[in-house]
Amino acid sequence: MYCREVLFTNPFQFKKSSTGRTEAWKSLADTLNKCDTPMFNVDSRAVRDHLGNLIKKYKKQMRAEERASGIAPDEPSELDQLIEQIIELEETTVPEDSQRQVKEKADKAKAEDVRLTAMERLSQTKKRDFREGDVDVKPK
Repeated sequence: MYCREVLFTNPFQFKKSSTGRTEAWKSLADTLNKCDTPMFNVDSRAVRDHLGNLIKKYKKQMRAEERASGIAPDEPSELDQLIEQIIELEETTVPEDSQRQVKEKADKAKAEDVRLTAMERLSQTKKRDFREGDVDVKPK
C-alpha cells in the first residue's frame, strides 16, 4: 500500500529540497495516517526515510542475486516490482525546474556576451565589425 501511494503521489516530479516535493511528502504522510488498516502514524520525513531504506535494501538484494552464481532468481514479488517502478520513476522524472534552468543558462550566456561587447573599446569594436564584414570601415 505504501509503495502504491508513493507511485500515485509521485513526489519526484518536483525539484529536490523544494517546497513542492516537501508538500508531496506531507500529503503522502497524511494519506497514510488516514488509513485504518494497517494503522500508520508517520510524518513526511519518516515516509521519505523509509522509502530510502526500502530502495537500499532492494538494490543490495539485487546485487547479491547477480553475484550469486548458479542460483535462479526468484519470481519478483509485488513489493519488488513496485520498488523497481519507483526507482525508474525517480531516475526518469525530470523536474519541472530543469526547463527553466536551461532557459536561464541561455539567457545568462547571452547577457555575458552583451556585457563583453559593451565593455570592449571602440577600436576593438571597429576591428570586430571589420572582421565580420558588418560595417565598411576603412583602417587609417
